[in-house]
Amino acid sequence: MCFVSVYMKDIIDNAIDLLRKKDLVRENLIKLSRELTRVSRSIIVGVHNGDDVKELREQARMMVNEILSLLKDYPDLIDSVRGSLQEYSEAFIFNAILHENRLISFTELNVDPASYLLGVSDALGELRREVIKSVDQWKLEEALKILDWMKDINNELSKWDLPDAIAPGLRHKVDVNRRLIEDLEVMISEAKRARDLIQSMSKLLAYFEKR
Repeated sequence: MCFVSVYMKDIIDNAIDLLRKKDLVRENLIKLSRELTRVSRSIIVGVHNGDDVKELREQARMMVNEILSLLKDYPDLIDSVRGSLQEYSEAFIFNAILHENRLISFTELNVDPASYLLGVSDALGELRREVIKSVDQWKLEEALKILDWMKDINNELSKWDLPDAIAPGLRHKVDVNRRLIEDLEVMISEAKRARDLIQSMSKLLAYFEKR
């Protein structure tokens, strides 16, 4: 009876010890996730402001490497960092489209496909803000260029009907972005008409001033 009790205790203690180690990893992942989210958001703000975000991007990459190292033994804990990996992807995708004129891949970012695609979809929201800023500054060609990126990306995403269990919320994001793109198309079209009218009025005024 005593032998059985000791044997049972060892089994339970071993299981609890493994779970405690896993919980410590989970806590570290949560801390890293919060910091990665903060840095990723700083990258996005910096890109909008035209700042140099190279140092912030290096910080973010180092944190992602650390997160992946911790996940190696506990891959089922990825949900605890999914949001931050999504923010990280969004920040790097947004920066690459604006400054490198390309869509960076999930292998370059070293993230899982789901976090990447969610980040791609969220990056369209940041691009939308750039379109609006360009329209406000009458840089309509730049606005159209960014809008084309948005349309191409969202069209590609809309071709795949991935379930929420695989890519949570992606279908909804695609639908929302489609409506945002339609609104931007109307905005740019109206801005072009307004610009053309202003130019025509300026030419007409110049004509009468010469007479």
